[in-house]
Amino acid sequence: MNGAAVRTRGDKRLELVLADLEDPPLEATHWTGAMTIKASGVWLRYLLVCVVVLWTASEAFAGDKPTSSTDALRVAAAVAPDGPDQAPAAQSDLAGQVDAVAFSPDGRFVVSGGADMTVELWELASGKLVKTLAGHGGAVSSLAFSPDGRFVVSGSLDVTIKLWDVASGKLIETFDFDGQAGDVASVAFAPDGGAVVSGGLDRTVKLWDVASGKAIRTFEGHGEAVLCVAFSPDGRLVASGSDDRTVKLWNAASGKPIKTFAAQDGSVTSLAFSPDGRSIVSANDSDDQSLMLWDVAGGKPIRIFGGHGKGVSSVAFSPDGRSIVSGGWDETVKLWDAASGKLIRTFEGHRDAVLSVAFSPDGRSIVSGSWDRTLKLWDVASGDVIKTFGPIAQER
Repeated sequence: MNGAAVRTRGDKRLELVLADLEDPPLEATHWTGAMTIKASGVWLRYLLVCVVVLWTASEAFAGDKPTSSTDALRVAAAVAPDGPDQAPAAQSDLAGQVDAVAFSPDGRFVVSGGADMTVELWELASGKLVKTLAGHGGAVSSLAFSPDGRFVVSGSLDVTIKLWDVASGKLIETFDFDGQAGDVASVAFAPDGGAVVSGGLDRTVKLWDVASGKAIRTFEGHGEAVLCVAFSPDGRLVASGSDDRTVKLWNAASGKPIKTFAAQDGSVTSLAFSPDGRSIVSANDSDDQSLMLWDVAGGKPIRIFGGHGKGVSSVAFSPDGRSIVSGGWDETVKLWDAASGKLIRTFEGHRDAVLSVAFSPDGRSIVSGSWDRTLKLWDVASGDVIKTFGPIAQER
């Protein structure tokens, strides 16, 4: 998700629960000004759940409306189930809500995660679910494959980071925060596979040793939640985007800040380095000027990409660096020319916000994950949908 799904997840969950209810088994009779209602036990349980959710959300905000991704993340944490044993069934309406996607380095698989608190491995050729990795106690917000494709790292709103073995599906390590920490919004592998960087609600960026699962160092400087992180291709730099509307560039070895890019119109929800490491593209949740391309060396904006009808939740560079893909709250995926900033094409087909996008390693296809509970595989050249897969697709 790269930080985007932290916004409005609590409200969205309640909306989906109410929308998916069938007509309630109610019989109401007006009798001299009094209403007698007969309700089944199921309906009463639904009412109770809704009351608890609304009360919890109101307590989390103490009467204030959510005004940032940080607020929305607090709602998400407040209304999430207590643990993995309370996760909804695999085919339930909330189970397939997709917040994060990533391609395997060989292009054969896609991994996805979201509201059902699991990590799912999909085979692209068949569209079949190969493995389900269970263990998180909150929505899975971010995913990344190791450079050799052997491992997947997942960040979650349960305030954990987990390392998984792809071949066996076994949990290898849960990274130790060693004290209070915020929900994890974004994770990324170092190019050499030896480290992982994360960002979250505690306003910090953390660098982790993969072998031990221990934090190597903490980067401090953001004023609000860190929603997205990325390594430069050479591994020397870390970039982070925040609810404080800035992008920061850090020295990975020392943890010291190098530059701050401060020209965003909204929370920075996603970012990515170009393959040559010379530029960074960032997305924000404002309704205009939703993508910005930055010069890494100079720290200045190069160009602005406008075209999404609503905020942008995810961005990625093509492997050759010539194109940029973005997904947004307007339910579309867009392909851009990186050199000119021109819109090449719009991919339409999702029925809800697109929270995560990724290029295939060969650059010929794009995968998108949406709150409509599907993944879509797109052909870059034609803009056509190659395959739709996910819980809803399997039910059809």
